[in-house]
This record gives sequence, structure tokens and C-alpha cells, in this order.
Amino acid sequence: MNHKIITFTNIKLSQKNRLDKTLADLLEKENISRTKIKKIIEEKGVIVNKELTNDPKFMVEVIDFLEIVVEEEVKNHLIPKSSKSFDIIYEDQDLIVINKYAGITTHPGAGNYQDTLANELSFYSKELSSINGDFRPGIVHRLDKDTSGLMVIAKNDTTHFKLSEQLKSRELSRKYIAICYGVPMPRFGTITTYIARDPKNRVKMAVSNNKNGKEAVTIYKVLETFDDQYSLVELTLKTGRTHQIRVHMTHLKHSLVGDDTYKSRDINKYKKLDFPRQALHAYSIGFIHPNKNEEMRFEIPLPSDMASLIAKLREPNE
Repeated sequence: MNHKIITFTNIKLSQKNRLDKTLADLLEKENISRTKIKKIIEEKGVIVNKELTNDPKFMVEVIDFLEIVVEEEVKNHLIPKSSKSFDIIYEDQDLIVINKYAGITTHPGAGNYQDTLANELSFYSKELSSINGDFRPGIVHRLDKDTSGLMVIAKNDTTHFKLSEQLKSRELSRKYIAICYGVPMPRFGTITTYIARDPKNRVKMAVSNNKNGKEAVTIYKVLETFDDQYSLVELTLKTGRTHQIRVHMTHLKHSLVGDDTYKSRDINKYKKLDFPRQALHAYSIGFIHPNKNEEMRFEIPLPSDMASLIAKLREPNE
């Protein structure tokens, strides 16, 4: 998802006013509704005079500094694209299970209206759900641009709604394989935190307190280690927050190999690995078929880049 940071400085209002109303006036040219602004404040927070607030009713008068992060407007129609950055794993009249390649953004955003998975899906199939709007046809859940792996795509709105309900109730299972720096201890555990927009870098996410964030739960299991420098880890999402696995692994001080956005100083004690993306692959997905009411589960092997990296790590040291 693409975002734009908008800042205002040195503003003095004639009288105290609600934050959401003030922002609606300030952002009039951006064509963002007050309802949308209220949602942004509640879900992502706004920085007012160096303090993060999630209260739309917060009263302001003298503003030295104000910062809000908004989604960039997509100004073009979704243009179908014939290229194919995914493999079909399964398809029926209700849904498609795909393997998304690394390097392709899930849906359009600022500066990228044509080279996304959504563009390619709309070319591949004319029967896709419309619940998430014209620019996210069939998209029930997303993967980060540089994360590869399994996604389920809905062909109609009923299927989309039922799969979304399974996501909310944690019935839709998603498992990942990752390569991280170091060895998480203990080797099996559950990470439970709150995740919110990072107040220092508003295009990133960060572990937060429950006032500003949403609950995020990740189960991890170390599968293999390499000279105590790196680990092959299985991760199971119980919730689906933005960048959840990447944020949680950095929180554990074991950032993912190749993740330049979320890498922490803690990885400096390990030998740096050259890898062009975060080493993260969604290898397993499971759900109840919305129409057939049957349990379905799919697993795929690692992509060649991660498989090659693991093979290299397994080589004996000279």
C-alpha cells in the first residue's frame, strides 16, 4: 500500500476545534472526507506537536507541527495487464489459489497504477469479486511486494465475504517460511503484541501499546539453524496486521535476511547476507471452501532464490 505524508506547521486557529474537523478543513484540496479522516486518526494516529493521538475529538488551537499519513489516490481506471507474475495452484467457479512471485505489488497505489497483481488478475479473469472496490478485484488478503507465496482470490462477492469472515475469526490458516538472523530463543513460541503506525516513520509499522495499536499474534518455530548465524523459521499468522511477521521478528531482535526496511542494529553481530528482498515465503494456506463447505489446504515449495540461499548456508565451512 502506498502512502503520502502530509505535514502542517505554525497554524493558529481562531478558536479551539476538533482535530478531525481541523484536518478536514486543512485537507480540503485532497478531497478526503471527514469520515475517512476520522478513521485514519483512530486506526493510524496523527502526530500533533510531537505527540501521537488516536482521538478525533482531540481539541487543537495552536499547532506547531501536525503530521498525517494518507493513502495516495489512485486516479486511473484499473488497466488489465497480460503479464503473469503468479502461478495458478487451484481454481474453481468460486475462487483461485495463486502463488504470487516476489517483486509484484498486490494492488495499485501512487506511482504504480498498472504493474500490480490486481492488473494481471483482471486480465486473467473477468469474474472477480468487487467488495474491495474496482482497484482490488478479488483481493481477500495481501502479500507485501517482496514476499512470495500463496494467496486466495475470490471470484464473487459471496465467496469474498465468507473468506473475509474466516480471516476475522482466524479460521483461515496462513503459514510462512523465513530466514532470519541469529537463533530465536526459545526455539518455539508465540509473539503477542500490539502493532501500530511507527510514530518516528509513518510509512512503517512498529510494536506499540494497546492504546495505539491492534493485537497481533504470530507463532514461530525454528526448523533449522546455520552456525548460530541464521535460522530457517516457520511462522503462523493468527492475525493479519500490516508487515506483522517482519515487525515481530525485528521485535525479537532476529530481523529477516534481506529486510532493509525493518532490520535492526541487533543483526550487526551476524555476518551480513546479500539477498535482494526479505526472505519470506507464504508456503501454506488453508480454509473452508465457502460453497462446498470442505476443508482445503495448499502447500508449495520455496522459490528458487530462497532455496538457493538455504543450500548455500548448508554448505560446510572451509
